[in-house]
Amino acid sequence: MAKPISAIEKQHPDPLEETSEALAEIGEKIANSREAVLKTLDILQEMQKSGVLDILYGLLKSREKVGTVMIEQINQPKYHHVIKNGFQLLATLESEQLETIFNAMKKGIEQLDQPTKKQQSLSLWGMMKAVRDPYINSALSMMLHFLHGVGKGLESQMQLKES
Repeated sequence: MAKPISAIEKQHPDPLEETSEALAEIGEKIANSREAVLKTLDILQEMQKSGVLDILYGLLKSREKVGTVMIEQINQPKYHHVIKNGFQLLATLESEQLETIFNAMKKGIEQLDQPTKKQQSLSLWGMMKAVRDPYINSALSMMLHFLHGVGKGLESQMQLKES
């Protein structure tokens, strides 16, 4: 007859082996999600360049104070409709539209940093000359189309209210 087992020895895995297995698993997941990881790194790099990461870091460090102030402000009745309308607007926009608009705004903001040749007020003649610039012309055209659409929307709302 066999002898009964009186003591069970637990085998402890080697910490170095555990670490190498974990790294191999992480490396495999990164390789399988290569494009997503690269895009994420690009996003982080752009956020770092623009200072957004520093802002987020500061917000996280003082999150309790910021959170308290935000909740107090959001709980005011005057902001309930603003938040609701903002979400409704975002839900109606296509992602390509948002991307186009935000990229254009980013370029415009970058131009704000560029020093102008002369720091003097722009004359009416100077504005007329500026309209010939193809970039300014396309931006003005886009804004006019936007205003035209807003006007159409307002007119249809007024007609609905009248009937």
